[in-house]
Amino acid sequence: MGLPACICDYLYGLRDSLKSLFVIHKLDQISDGERRKMENKQRELLRPKMTTVLQQRRLASSAKEKRNVEMVAKPKAITGLMCSLILNMILISVLYVTMPKQTSTFLRLLHGLFCLSALIISRVCNSIWSSDIANASLKYTGVHTPSLSLSRTTGDFCSSMLLDFVFFLQSLFVSNIPVPLVSSVFTFIHMTLLNSLFSFEYLWMSLGIGLRARINLIERNWPYFLGYGTVLTLFTSLTDNMVLNAFLFGALFPFCIISSFLVEAGNYKQRSHPYVHIFGPSIATTNYITSGLSNLLKSIGCKTVQTSMVKKSNISLRDDHSRSPMRNMDLRTGHSGARSSTE
Repeated sequence: MGLPACICDYLYGLRDSLKSLFVIHKLDQISDGERRKMENKQRELLRPKMTTVLQQRRLASSAKEKRNVEMVAKPKAITGLMCSLILNMILISVLYVTMPKQTSTFLRLLHGLFCLSALIISRVCNSIWSSDIANASLKYTGVHTPSLSLSRTTGDFCSSMLLDFVFFLQSLFVSNIPVPLVSSVFTFIHMTLLNSLFSFEYLWMSLGIGLRARINLIERNWPYFLGYGTVLTLFTSLTDNMVLNAFLFGALFPFCIISSFLVEAGNYKQRSHPYVHIFGPSIATTNYITSGLSNLLKSIGCKTVQTSMVKKSNISLRDDHSRSPMRNMDLRTGHSGARSSTE
């Protein structure tokens, strides 16, 4: 595909990243289909078929459940959005206050470890609240998702976190290239694709798309995802202040998640562009780390099994020796010799 097609896909991605601004107030509303189902169920329960006390209790519980659904489930997406914003504000303020003013290596290392732990906590909490926003977006769009096992989801999430971290280190390495314009352009491309991957991960993980397939979608349709992540990348790189950039990211990222659920798959699958293997070094590094960790765990497990088998064999050998007939004969002859000597 030529340059005009790349520009068109870039503009499509830029347009789709702003769709959440027009539907954020509609996410917590109950859809017409769900409302009709609830009304039909209520009419069936109100029919004069009640002959027992048990059916009366069921009617009361169903009416109470309907009121709870309308009262409690309504502000779920907005609540998750506000909780995410408040957590980012608190963590960023704490990191800014605790930042050491001295040039001591120990203090900066200690602050770096504190920042790392805070970022991990923030990522986990934001994932929980962002999943609420993603679920509200799923209900709004009516997308049906397959049922996935917990082990598969957890493994995919951990692998995704590791790949995102390694790719972020790759972008930092690119930013240190001693060519000012080239380093700025390539850093912007890295961060834009990373932000797009962040935004679409909730949708793709809900649909059961694996990590490698998600990376293939990014690398195959890179003009679209460059446009999609442009707004978030521009706002988070306005200043050199890390605290302000992190706050802006935490404020705008939920809107990108909502927009990803509103995008039709045909918008980023209609053209096939040449592959840009920008995630290649990060994937190779992630595979090396995961294989090393798996081999380490296997070796630890084999050692544990071997030691347990040795202990069991020692116990069984002692037990067999204690029950051997030769030892019983020796014990009997010893007892008879002792009796004869006493006599």
